[in-house]
Amino acid sequence: MPLIQEADLSYQELISLFKPNIMKKNKFLTILFAVAGVISLNSCNDYLDVESLSNTAEKQQFDSAPDTFSALVGVYNSTMGDNTYGQRMNLILTQSGDDLRTSGDYNANDRRGISCFGAIPTNTELLRPFLDTYAGIERANLVIKNIPLSPVMQTGSAADKALMNRYLGEALTLRANFYYDLIKNWGDVPFQDVPSADLPDLYLAKTDRDVIYDKILEDLLRAEALVPWRSEGGTTAQRISKGAVKV
Repeated sequence: MPLIQEADLSYQELISLFKPNIMKKNKFLTILFAVAGVISLNSCNDYLDVESLSNTAEKQQFDSAPDTFSALVGVYNSTMGDNTYGQRMNLILTQSGDDLRTSGDYNANDRRGISCFGAIPTNTELLRPFLDTYAGIERANLVIKNIPLSPVMQTGSAADKALMNRYLGEALTLRANFYYDLIKNWGDVPFQDVPSADLPDLYLAKTDRDVIYDKILEDLLRAEALVPWRSEGGTTAQRISKGAVKV
């Protein structure tokens, strides 16, 4: 008899009987999924924070003499290519003279505009070497900053410290050379002797070329005491030696 009575209940009355249990179950599931979401979110953050094997932290790059040498090679690399000393800095910008110019019809937007003293701001033969030379300065600044901070300079062997000092002297010389060619071709230019990340303002005003000349001489005098003669360094002529610093 009780079973027949329950069967005679309306749909709404049945729902009212089970509604509290359904609500409790839904609340439990909501909490469960929320907790699972938080856990998975934290897991994702942990996954995204893993160290990339394709990148090297600045501090890690200079924690050994071989790694520091790799950074120095990056500075040397800025002297290569068409935009710097492979072509434009040596073969195009130096052609500006009354007795020499490139062949062909005059065009203010190419190398002929440079050789005929008629280049305009949109001339890419000027922009490319300018930007790439500053890229070399940025790399040199990173080496110059981080070598004195390297643990090698604190606890390394005498041989490794001598290598690090040599690398520092080479970076100083390369930076001096970059700035020399900048002021030779552009006159007063923005000057920075620290990495861009350490600057409070990246929009630097021009610095008087005489001030830069003084800085170049200071850097070369410092490098002279750090870089060995070629016969002492045991390397080829492609590396900076004391003789190159003095020149």
